[in-house]
Amino acid sequence: MEEKLKAIIKRIEQSSLSVEEKSQLYATISSGLQASIWPTIMQHVPKEKMDVIAALPKDKLSALEFAKLIEASIQDGMALAEIDDVTNKLLDEVDAALKEERI
Repeated sequence: MEEKLKAIIKRIEQSSLSVEEKSQLYATISSGLQASIWPTIMQHVPKEKMDVIAALPKDKLSALEFAKLIEASIQDGMALAEIDDVTNKLLDEVDAALKEERI
């Protein structure tokens, strides 16, 4: 996964895209990764942890609370394997799209 991501970044950086276009492309890739990974994480969060987070008032939710969710979801290692699989598939799609656009 890391090598795929490095290769994608290298291709984007070496492309003739403007700084703004590169930034937009990175933002799109980042959003896609987040949207792909969160469902996997949420499937593996123990119900009791989810109930605690869900009961918190919105003004008490913080990055720390989300970090706790992620930590709870990866305890058994199953989520990590699924995240790796999802991420690799998405990076393959990004690679194909960049090739199609000749980047």
